[in-house]
Amino acid sequence: MLNQLNIIGAGVVASVEFGNKLYLIGSFSSILGAPRSNFAIINLADGTLDPFNPSFFGGSISSICIAAGNIIIVGSFTSVSHPSISGGSINVSGIVALNALTYQFSNFNITTPVYPDPSNPFASMFANLSPRWSVVKYNSTTDT
Repeated sequence: MLNQLNIIGAGVVASVEFGNKLYLIGSFSSILGAPRSNFAIINLADGTLDPFNPSFFGGSISSICIAAGNIIIVGSFTSVSHPSISGGSINVSGIVALNALTYQFSNFNITTPVYPDPSNPFASMFANLSPRWSVVKYNSTTDT
């Protein structure tokens, strides 16, 4: 399927499927002829690009996984912006949760940046989280 997406840029680094959606991260500026900055969602039912298009600033996106109905996005980025976010953007330290049903973001409020190890991004991501699990556990009442 990825070879049919007309990706402009270096390509997709990782993807996860949840529900009827495919979440893509990587180094790209366009998918299916529409601007996308390193993050995109494909509707698997018909192969179309989902209109949800957040922007990540200050660094790259390097890991993605699913946890409790949330898409966890990790990298070296420092903020995320989208019109659905109160105030237009949130400051983050390289990790954010996206509710897969409502497309609402939640900031984990981690005070030190998360820099995944390229050789094992998920292990390093959770190594940084595990000492603070009670602090970073997703709470749907805190989404912005």
